[in-house]
Amino acid sequence: MEDSIIDDGGLEGCIEEMGELAKDKSPYLGMEFPSEEAVYEFYNEYGRIVGFSIRRDYCNKSKKDGVMTSRKFVCYKEGEREKDKRYTMIKNPRSETRTNSKAFMHISFKRELLKWIVSKFDNNHNHPLHLPQCTHLMPSQRKVYDAQGINIDIADETEISLKASHDLISAIAGAKEFVGFTREDQKTYLRAKRQRNLQYGEAGSLLRYFQQQVAENPYFYYAIQLDVDEMITNIFWADHQMITDYGLFGDAVSFDTTFRTNKEYCPLALFSGFNHFRMIVIFGAALLYDETAESFEWLFETFLDAMSGKKPVSFFTDQDQAMAKAISQIMPEVFYGLCTFHLMQNALKHLGYLFKSGSKFSSDLKACIYDYENEHELIEAWNSLIDKYNLQENEWMKRTWRKRE
Repeated sequence: MEDSIIDDGGLEGCIEEMGELAKDKSPYLGMEFPSEEAVYEFYNEYGRIVGFSIRRDYCNKSKKDGVMTSRKFVCYKEGEREKDKRYTMIKNPRSETRTNSKAFMHISFKRELLKWIVSKFDNNHNHPLHLPQCTHLMPSQRKVYDAQGINIDIADETEISLKASHDLISAIAGAKEFVGFTREDQKTYLRAKRQRNLQYGEAGSLLRYFQQQVAENPYFYYAIQLDVDEMITNIFWADHQMITDYGLFGDAVSFDTTFRTNKEYCPLALFSGFNHFRMIVIFGAALLYDETAESFEWLFETFLDAMSGKKPVSFFTDQDQAMAKAISQIMPEVFYGLCTFHLMQNALKHLGYLFKSGSKFSSDLKACIYDYENEHELIEAWNSLIDKYNLQENEWMKRTWRKRE
């Protein structure tokens, strides 16, 4: 066991100690603070001690001068997630994270004192609280501090892998629970750094290149999406040859984001297909800030706009949920298939131990993918594969089978 795991006796003592500390740090009515940010930091620290994450809820502002007059902070599990009305049955629902917790703290701004006052407080949680050694995983506790950012930047510049640099920072801190952020937070930090570094010189050069291409060939197409701070996020372009090839060979399109610039964590997305010589042709390219459903929706809409609204007959991607959601929104009538290359890569990722030397799992799985056109024969072959390798409880195999249609 790792040194960071606490035994039962040590855990009980730690919980008792945290309980005593929470009594001293507990909010009370009339408590004063110099700013709204100070209130957030205090309540967040209280949540860390007790074992729950917090978030800002609503605020009220004066109609006269727009000054904030009150604010409500709630438990992160407050409320309930709205039901997805697009489908009557959802095959792979997201895990529920909200429990309609009623815990909150309400503050009011007293103009005559220039202070924020705690006006209401409820500590009624209807869910289990986090154990002390797990509080670093709570959303409101995860933060990359400036000193840690320096270490991340140095590791990134020396081309140390994301996992290795996070392990190194964890070793320096003493254990992962003392770091204060996860590997995904570190990845997000590096993405944000890339966006911050995309200053006028770099963005201007990119725009000048696109404008030059448009001047030389009016059929060159490009589009740039900006965020609320008017910073570049997603970029798409297609030249005249790409657009012409799509008009001729665009019935079947493969969309791939595995071409990634590792240093900047900025996915390079390619729309591709085959021509009449079975040679690969590119229909369009994009640089994405992230791989969310919203980014994919913007990209697919932009791609169709560049191609004069012509939609493909078949669209192949990997097993990414965000892509699937975007396709259902933008191209619901298009046949959506899974790329067999990515299917095998995901199999290797989830079932790597079955690909060892001497195992026939790879050939048996490929047989299920390629060799059967009759549904009854496919079902028999799949069931035989499941029984042969004892995969009855494997979640990835279950999800893949549900998606076969």
